[in-house]
Amino acid sequence: MASPMQRRARVLRNVRGLAVGVVAAGVFLAVGLFAAVPGEVADQQLAVRLVADGQRQVVDRAELIRRPSAGRSDFDPRIDVEVGFVADGAEVTTLLIGPDPQHVPDDAGRYPATAESGYGEPLEIAYLPQDPRRAIAVRDLQVVADAGQVMGTRVLAVLGLVPLVAAVATWLLRGRPPWWNYFRSVGCALCPHLRDDHDAVGSRACRRVPCGCPGLVR
Repeated sequence: MASPMQRRARVLRNVRGLAVGVVAAGVFLAVGLFAAVPGEVADQQLAVRLVADGQRQVVDRAELIRRPSAGRSDFDPRIDVEVGFVADGAEVTTLLIGPDPQHVPDDAGRYPATAESGYGEPLEIAYLPQDPRRAIAVRDLQVVADAGQVMGTRVLAVLGLVPLVAAVATWLLRGRPPWWNYFRSVGCALCPHLRDDHDAVGSRACRRVPCGCPGLVR
């Protein structure tokens, strides 16, 4: 039967493991969102220009493409709208910038753009004559041009860093853990046998237990 001290140590290990997981997940989320911000800013600026003086045209064809979800969550599938049209006498095939279409079959593949998806015929798009490959459906212009979308991504990215900031603040306020000082002396980081020996009541008072590795500078 585990002693109270052993049960307390087990709970502390579980709490620390959970805290590390939360911090790691938050950092991962924040990095992904911060990486997406430049692209969202570019799309938002393009949409603003298209609202003002974009070339508008009804496309010749439109297809929905659902990518395989390997490595991606099924809650966030990659679904694109591919359109084909003629600009300045040249055939252009491109993927529209904007939100994902709705009511797309679950299996990966190509599907006709239906009215239910929001991109059925006739589908009008807007683009700049000098760069027709960057096009946005007219129905999505106001959504993409909304600066609040970019701000929302930034806010979520900052919130993802809150667990990390809280962990660092707690670490600094309560004092750096004993193992931190190991890396400040020669040889300590090289020895896998260094341990902290806590006293019987489990307080923060620790002492280093030297190992028997030869050649280490203590």
